[in-house]
Amino acid sequence: MLYWLLQSQSAHPDLAQGEVPDGLLAPEERAWLERFTAERRQRDWLLGRWTAKRLLQQVVEQHCDFDVPLDSIVIKTAGNDAPFTDFREPYTGRQFSLSISHSQGYALCAVVEGKSVPVGADLEWIEPRDDGFIENFFTEDECELVHRRVRRLHDLHVTAIWSAKEAVLKAAGLGMRVDPRSVSCLVQPVAADPQDWIPFKVIWRQEQLTGNELPELAGWWQALGGFVLTLATPA
Repeated sequence: MLYWLLQSQSAHPDLAQGEVPDGLLAPEERAWLERFTAERRQRDWLLGRWTAKRLLQQVVEQHCDFDVPLDSIVIKTAGNDAPFTDFREPYTGRQFSLSISHSQGYALCAVVEGKSVPVGADLEWIEPRDDGFIENFFTEDECELVHRRVRRLHDLHVTAIWSAKEAVLKAAGLGMRVDPRSVSCLVQPVAADPQDWIPFKVIWRQEQLTGNELPELAGWWQALGGFVLTLATPA
């Protein structure tokens, strides 16, 4: 099962001030926060942790019928920079894979149960991107879809394809270390802003990713409050 949560900095008064809400972080996470020197990076990181832990708290309560303190949920990072959970005593025994994305004072988190399960989430503000951007980062199949879109929804559609790529490459543990044209995310044109999740097809370009183990993924996207949200998990 895939779970997701979108939160803004207004979710807690301390987050808007760049301060740590009481009971949010474990000691090792506080030490990690202190490594950031840029205030914006600190705020994004805090909001991401708040969003992820609130989502995990809800998921555990739903399935196990007990409340886990937020500072007992420790979010660590694997070798490929993918975050995962490590519950402190006495809540050990459950593990989740997750993905976090930030944009414009909001954070999106997606969670699936199990360790090292491919999952990707991306949050993008809908904004204009020029033809050069499309030519440099989109595959031929994606460019063809963009040319078929409704004109007034051009920015939405281009943002959705780009966000889909981000989510898929996160789920594969590749991120932007590879050419974004290594994968085609076939987000079909829509006639209006989608208010619910719409699936998109993921096609790997194997010739560009020789030597990488590529998961078979499925994706979903929707528009919400000026953003595009995308999720990717095993098909």
